[in-house]
Amino acid sequence: MRTHAPYQFEKKPPDMTYSKFIETALVPQATASLQSFYQKYCDGVDIRVEAKSDKTPASIADRETEKILRDLIMNEYPDHGIWGEEFGAYQIDKDIIWVLDPLDGTREFLSKYPDGFGNLIGVLDKGRAVEGVITDPTRSVIYSSEMISKSEGNVKPLRDSVVACTNVEHMFEADFAEALKGGANKVVPKLNCMGVVHVVDGRADAFVEDDLCLHDIAPMLPVMMKAGLTVIDFDGNDYAETIFDVTKASHERYGVIAAASPDLANEILDLYRSVS
Repeated sequence: MRTHAPYQFEKKPPDMTYSKFIETALVPQATASLQSFYQKYCDGVDIRVEAKSDKTPASIADRETEKILRDLIMNEYPDHGIWGEEFGAYQIDKDIIWVLDPLDGTREFLSKYPDGFGNLIGVLDKGRAVEGVITDPTRSVIYSSEMISKSEGNVKPLRDSVVACTNVEHMFEADFAEALKGGANKVVPKLNCMGVVHVVDGRADAFVEDDLCLHDIAPMLPVMMKAGLTVIDFDGNDYAETIFDVTKASHERYGVIAAASPDLANEILDLYRSVS
């Protein structure tokens, strides 16, 4: 990892919130990095793809983008902690922890599927997810918990709803996967964090995932909450009450149902319970 220049302490203006730092410093740098690596990869340049210990792929695009974000955060907020997918824990005993997934959807990135990957940046304050950003780097579009507005809930039943997911067959037992595909109007795969974007934009009505890591769920949660989605786990617990333990980030996993209405979230939960 890079070495860091000594931090120059100075008083920040009172309006310098995390959201401004995220949107003016972190997001542009992450977007530029991912756009550059994606173009190089599409042009045939070797971006050094490796299999991690959990068998998931990572490339220089993942690693270099996270290094850039860490450098910026550590220089701007030296008294904060960081949890990142590629390089793990740094000062996680701090109250404020930045949570980074530099490239959510590496498989889709490597498949040259531009609608299926993004960048995730979140902030935990004493374990609570207080700010988050989902960035679509190919379109340079930001979905920020501080900018997004609450939308009216869609009251469609499951049979008329579009459900976004990454891979329902791999994430869930076969009975629920088949029941969901049979019960919904349509299940759209290969979306990763862009599944949340589809629900926020109205292109989908629900987002269903399982086996998520802290760096997946924590940045998305404030965006989903601010957009007015009902967000529960597969035990029916409301994510609004969740306090994350970063010391367990290497092995803790999370399931999520995020829906445009409480009725739809509960219908998906009932379907899950009926076949589990």
